[in-house]
Amino acid sequence: MGRKRPNKPRRAKMPRQRGYTLRQLQPPGDCYDEWLSVPANMRFDEITHPEVGEQEIDFLRRAARLGPLYGDEVPMAALVLDTVIDTGHLPVYHDGEEASLLPLQQIVGTAPDLDDQGVRESIHRLHAVGAFLVVSDQENDIALVRFVSRKPDHPGEQWGFMDDKSVSAATTCIPHGIEQLPVEVAGAVMLLRARKSQLQDANPEALLGNRGVETLERAQDLYDKAHASGYVDYKGCDACPTGHLCTREDQAP
Repeated sequence: MGRKRPNKPRRAKMPRQRGYTLRQLQPPGDCYDEWLSVPANMRFDEITHPEVGEQEIDFLRRAARLGPLYGDEVPMAALVLDTVIDTGHLPVYHDGEEASLLPLQQIVGTAPDLDDQGVRESIHRLHAVGAFLVVSDQENDIALVRFVSRKPDHPGEQWGFMDDKSVSAATTCIPHGIEQLPVEVAGAVMLLRARKSQLQDANPEALLGNRGVETLERAQDLYDKAHASGYVDYKGCDACPTGHLCTREDQAP
C-alpha cells in the first residue's frame, strides 16, 4: 500500500490565473503616485476632531467612504475623482482636443433605482476595475477622465486608451452597465471576457487566484454569477462587437 505505480502519468496542474489590483497594475500618471491605506473598520460618519480643519475632515470622510470600493487601498486619483463627481459631470480627455463634459448618468446608464449615492459608487466601481483612469491637466489645473481601451493583464504591461489613435483597438472592452455588479463579479466577468477574446479557456478554473479566490467551489460560484449577469458574452454596438463603454459622440448611448 502507498507504493506508486510504475510509469503512471502524473496529472498536470492547472495554471492559476491571478487577478491583480488596480495598484498592482501601476496606472500611469501623477494621480497614482500616492495611495492611502484605509482601515476596513473606519467609519466616515464618525470622523470629527476639534483641532482638524473642515477640509481635512472632508478628505478623511471621503477616504473612509471609498476604502471598501477600492479594497482598502485608495489612490489619490479616487479622491480627486470624488470631488469631480460633486459637479454632476465628468470632463473626458481627448488627445489633441478640448475635453468634453459627460453627465454622470451617461457614464453609468439609466438604471431607475440608482440614487445620487448609487451613481457615485457605480462610477468609482468602474474606476476600481480599470474602465478609466484619472489624469491631471496641470496647465488648466483640472482633473480629466481618460477611458481605457485595454487594461494590462500583468504588472508592467502598458495601458491602452480609447483616445490614442496610434495603438490598435481593444481586444476586450468594458460592457456598459457592468459597474452595477459587485466588484468581485465584475472582475470575474472581465477576466472571462479577456480569456475568450484570446481564445483561451474561460472555465471556472481560470478564476482561481483572482482577487483571493482560493477554492474551486468559490471559483465556480463566481463563474456562475458572472454568466448569470449576461455580461460575459455581451455584445454591444456595431462599431465594437464586444460591447464597450462608448465615449465617441456617434456611438454614445
